[in-house]
Amino acid sequence: MADARIKLAPFVQTRQPFTAVVGKMTHHHNHHGASEPVLLLTDVHHQSTGEQVADHIWVPFTAPMAAAVGHELFTNDQLAFTAKITTYRIHRDNITEQQRQVATANHDRRQRASAAFRAQYHDWEVLRQTLLDTNALVDQAVAAGTLSDVQAKTIKAENQRTYQDQEPHRELAPHLAIPQHRDYQLVELQAFRVTKARRPHRGWQRTAYDPKRWSDRRYTRFLAARSMAYQRGVYFDAF
Repeated sequence: MADARIKLAPFVQTRQPFTAVVGKMTHHHNHHGASEPVLLLTDVHHQSTGEQVADHIWVPFTAPMAAAVGHELFTNDQLAFTAKITTYRIHRDNITEQQRQVATANHDRRQRASAAFRAQYHDWEVLRQTLLDTNALVDQAVAAGTLSDVQAKTIKAENQRTYQDQEPHRELAPHLAIPQHRDYQLVELQAFRVTKARRPHRGWQRTAYDPKRWSDRRYTRFLAARSMAYQRGVYFDAF
């Protein structure tokens, strides 16, 4: 997660106004596995405070958004919009491996703690037998007349306290928190508009978006190819 995006945390589940700069249009797979158009935004600022909240962020690029701006967006166009801030869990192989390692470490800690408790409990059971043997000797001394009942009672009470003080207690092994790795995203963009359209370079001309064709991936991939070529500085006639 980009460090700057943590600044979106106070606004989770609220709608806020933002400004941003267009990076490029491309496609990502959604959680259903379907390909959908997305827009890379850079230099995202909270419109009210002026503070940068993300150096870059991907947002869904929907038909209503295309209809709102009307024409093709190119790199460095400036935008304004409102969006709802939500969180999502990051699923990447390196993060999954971190989570597996922490879970394994927690399991090992619990196993070691259980083994230590069993060893201490065994020693305590041996001590109990020592207590019983000692008390038997005390009873023999009372019967022989070498100890009084009061003395025997005092000795047994002290032996019992020693035994109880050494009773082992199962201690919970320190638990390492499993990293969840959540990030912040902007969804449900509204009031989407261009505040400054950069003059296209190298022979490029903006085409009008056709929102009615937005579900046609051949059409949106064509637009994405144009967007990425423009960002790379490709001349229009070369594209």
